[in-house]
Amino acid sequence: MYDSYFATAMRYGMDDYEAAIRPVKRQLFAELASYLTRPASAGSGSGTDGGSGSPPIRRVLEVGVGTGPNYAWYSEALSAAVAGTGAGTATAATAEVAGPTTTAAAAATAGLPRLQVVGLDPSPAMLRFAEESARAAGMRLAGDAGGGGDGGDGIGGGLDVEASLIEGSAEALPFADGEFDAAVVTLVLCSVPSPAVALAELRRVVRPAGRLLLIEHVAAPPARPLLRLAQSALTPLQRLMADGCCLNRDTGAAVRAAGWGGVLREFDLEGMSILAPHVAGLLVR
Repeated sequence: MYDSYFATAMRYGMDDYEAAIRPVKRQLFAELASYLTRPASAGSGSGTDGGSGSPPIRRVLEVGVGTGPNYAWYSEALSAAVAGTGAGTATAATAEVAGPTTTAAAAATAGLPRLQVVGLDPSPAMLRFAEESARAAGMRLAGDAGGGGDGGDGIGGGLDVEASLIEGSAEALPFADGEFDAAVVTLVLCSVPSPAVALAELRRVVRPAGRLLLIEHVAAPPARPLLRLAQSALTPLQRLMADGCCLNRDTGAAVRAAGWGGVLREFDLEGMSILAPHVAGLLVR
């Protein structure tokens, strides 16, 4: 009953947060889409061989996929990358490769990879909502015939992106070493029992030079002692009400200690009060 309650609360009670974080997600998912849609020769990694001359397959793992709020961002960013507009942030190299095409066949002709997005979450109730979100975003659920989910046109008017959903834990990922080209983690490390173990598992399953898109709320820095104290005082209640979520974790330090490279931006999210301190970035394995 609690899982069902919490999944419903996350599905219908996060609008204010999603509105506040929108500019950050738009930028990071555009950068991720640009990386994923580059051909193998552009230095984005070889991906998995599609066989018979088919384009390579690029795989993305989203850990703690929840109700699937990020699926719409995959759809927007991938559509822009394929169309060559880049949503204002995709690279010129992507535009040169993709051109104005939007159909799956044209994308294959242009040498763009096929994309698979694997969503993992320990909650079956969350995964039921995530399936709805994936279909609404134009993704094809694994096992569906054809693209676009329930009669949709696919991403970008035809780009076939396959989504699969798996029940599992961030601390024991059921995947082989280096199986993914990228991973996505948003609002997850606040609630896993051991962020260090989860980050180590992510490094294991993401191939060398792969990417990690990360957005997390974190503890206030020591320079803000009153907010930091309030976060610590309220964490027991928060853990009880929000499925183990901790307000006072120094997730930025854990990410750096885990060996991920790149720029990890620290910022306050407007209007989020005690949840305002955040870190985010597109990091490199």
